[in-house]
Amino acid sequence: MGDDHRFVNSDLWRQLTASDGSVAFSAQKEVALRLTEVDLRDLLKTLESNSPKEQFAALGMLLMAVRGNNTFVGFLRDELRTKATQLAQAWAIEDVPLSSDKTDVLRRIEALLATDKPPDVARRAYALLAAIDRESAGQFLVSHFHYEGLAIRGREQLLHEFAELCSIDKSKRSATAMKRLTEIAEKGEPEAKTAAQYLIGRQLMQRSEVEKITESWRATPADELSSSAVSDFIAQHPHFVGREEELTKTANDWLKTKSIASLNRLYYDFLGCVPEGSATGPLLGILGAPNWWEDPHPNVYIFSSDEGPALQIHLTERSVVSS
Repeated sequence: MGDDHRFVNSDLWRQLTASDGSVAFSAQKEVALRLTEVDLRDLLKTLESNSPKEQFAALGMLLMAVRGNNTFVGFLRDELRTKATQLAQAWAIEDVPLSSDKTDVLRRIEALLATDKPPDVARRAYALLAAIDRESAGQFLVSHFHYEGLAIRGREQLLHEFAELCSIDKSKRSATAMKRLTEIAEKGEPEAKTAAQYLIGRQLMQRSEVEKITESWRATPADELSSSAVSDFIAQHPHFVGREEELTKTANDWLKTKSIASLNRLYYDFLGCVPEGSATGPLLGILGAPNWWEDPHPNVYIFSSDEGPALQIHLTERSVVSS
C-alpha cells in the first residue's frame, strides 16, 4: 500500500488531530471498521507521540476498531493491551467532595464544558484496555487505585467502573472486578450499599444472594405480613372482600420469595386495581419495605423482585398517584 493511502496520511486523520472537532462520530466509526493492519500499526506507533491530541485521536480510532470487531485487531491485541496499560497509568480519578456552593458548582461545570482543556489520554487509554481485555482492566483498577483512600465521589466512580467490567456480555466478565465489587458489599466497606445496588440492579447476582452476603451489616429485618395488613388493605378497598385468603397467600409468597412471579401476581390481582389517591399505609403493609439498597426518595417507593424488575409507587404527600 502506498503511503498516500495510509490512514495517518488522510484528510480525516488531519481533521481528527485538529482542534475543530468537526468529524462526525459515525464517519469515524465507519472508517475504523475498514482500517488495515498497516493502519492499525500506524496508530499504535502514534501512541508514542509527544502530542496528546494525536495520542487521543489514535486511541479513539483504535477503540472503535476494537469495539467494531475489526478483523485485524487480533494481530495487535497483546501490543494494544500493553500500550493501553502504560498510558492509563496517568489516570487519576477527580476525587473532590461534592459542593453545595453555587459559585463552586458553576466553576466546575464551566471546566467540564471548556473546549480548550487538554484531551484525557489516560482515561481513553483505560477505555481501550477495558474494550480489549476486561480482566486486565479489572486488575489495573485494583492495583492502580487505593479504594479506601478515595473520598465518596471517587469510590462511587470506581464502583461504576467495576460494574461496567461485569455487565453486558457476562462471558467476558472480569473476575477481579466482580470479586472486588462483591467484597465491598459483603464486608460493609465504604459505599457497600452502592456496591450491593450494582450487584442487584445490574443482575450480577440475585437479590437473595446479595442479601445473604450483606446480612452482617444491614439493619433491615426480613419482611413479614402483619396480622392486620390484609384486613387494613381490604377495609381501604372493600371490593376485595371475600378474597382475604387469596391476598394473604399472595402477599406472603411475595414477602418470602421476592420472585418476579409473585410480584406479578400481587400486582395484577390486587395492587394494579388500587385507585389513585389511596392511602399508602395499607398498600405498604402488603408490599413490605421498599428496596433497602436504593437511596430513599420522598415521593417514590421502589420494590424489586429477585430477578430485578421493579414496581414503583409514586406518591403525593401520603397518597398513591401512580404505579
